[in-house]
Amino acid sequence: GDEIDCVSSSCASSWFSPSGCGDDGADRSGFDRPSTNPFGWNRQSNSHGDSCGLGSMLFVRLAATTGARRGEILALSWVDIDFGNRRVRLVHGIVEGAGGPVRQERKTKNANCIDLDEDTIALLLEHHGRCRIAADARRLVVDQLPLFGKPSDMTRPWAPNWVTKKFAVALDYAGVAHFRLHDLRHFVATQMFAAGVALPVVSARLGHARVSTTLNVYAASMPAWDRAAAETLSSLLRAS
Repeated sequence: GDEIDCVSSSCASSWFSPSGCGDDGADRSGFDRPSTNPFGWNRQSNSHGDSCGLGSMLFVRLAATTGARRGEILALSWVDIDFGNRRVRLVHGIVEGAGGPVRQERKTKNANCIDLDEDTIALLLEHHGRCRIAADARRLVVDQLPLFGKPSDMTRPWAPNWVTKKFAVALDYAGVAHFRLHDLRHFVATQMFAAGVALPVVSARLGHARVSTTLNVYAASMPAWDRAAAETLSSLLRAS
């Protein structure tokens, strides 16, 4: 948990390059990983008046609280956020195609609706407000835009591979080793199991089509459940 908070905070200041907010969001074949913060972006704003640091923090927050895949988060539009009921609807995914990012249906085909916590909703509201200001200035309708749009073209979402590379920069800046962007999904699953969340709930949150898929992938995370079951049965027998 502490490492996730560290990465999230570091994203606010180290995700984006000084040549423009996240440059153009396009794929890049290489980059220099910094030992210190060379970027200078912060959570509040940048020279363009938008909130790149806040956007990167929100991306990591969504990944670490919903367990959604990278492409599912990048495919989110503001119409997928239900602020009143504190829910997000995952409908599509974005993958890297031969000609660039491609929008497609999720792996399981069906939409997955996930409840959100108050802190994530607060970040979403702040990000939405700043996106609305930028959209109004360009005569765009904010609710028709992706959550994570390129500063040069708010109608186009960040490229998946670009996000992965920038996440690696944030990891180096945070001093976190041996961690991948996709590991945030595993973090969600294992932390839910450790907290005793029921298998069907974990499976539904991860968007698995079958509970057996979750069981096969995360069986090693469940031995504590068996111990707890043994103690529960023992208590019942003693009581009888």
